[in-house]
Amino acid sequence: NFELVPFPATTNLLKQAVLNGDADVLGYYNGSLPNALKQGFRVISIIDSISMVEIVRRDVDHVKNVAILGGDITLLQEIVAGKDYNTKKFPNVNACYAALSSAEVDAIICSDVTATWIANNHRMDGYITKPLDVHGKLYMAVRASDDALYGILSKGATIEKRNFNYIVANHVLPQSD
Repeated sequence: NFELVPFPATTNLLKQAVLNGDADVLGYYNGSLPNALKQGFRVISIIDSISMVEIVRRDVDHVKNVAILGGDITLLQEIVAGKDYNTKKFPNVNACYAALSSAEVDAIICSDVTATWIANNHRMDGYITKPLDVHGKLYMAVRASDDALYGILSKGATIEKRNFNYIVANHVLPQSD
């Protein structure tokens, strides 16, 4: 049996919970296989692809100051490399949005999933969402030392051939009759 236990949506807290054994699976991991191993994880590639976007205040002509979520996000590094951005890391999405709303930053660079969450939870009047030409994959990750769980999830992903959200919705969350 599985129990779905939500943790605060801060990348470092989630990673630490899995590494400490407080959680067994990191549902969304973004990064390379070598980085995952260095951090103590093994990844299972069953997660949908991800696209990055920029949420910009309408009154900004040239983006200079950018809010990003803290943590090791490989796709963000690709976006900001070679750009003339001043990046400011924030601990969570709400802090990024607050910085954008108060004009502390000109834009937020985040995943399309995060942008959707922002749109569903905050007013988006006065903002433009622009897709960026950067795409990647998200993975599910487990502790590198947890061979049994890695084997079970890898086999399950291969057999199921579906994304993580489908697996959670159909095999973890309570079902209605």
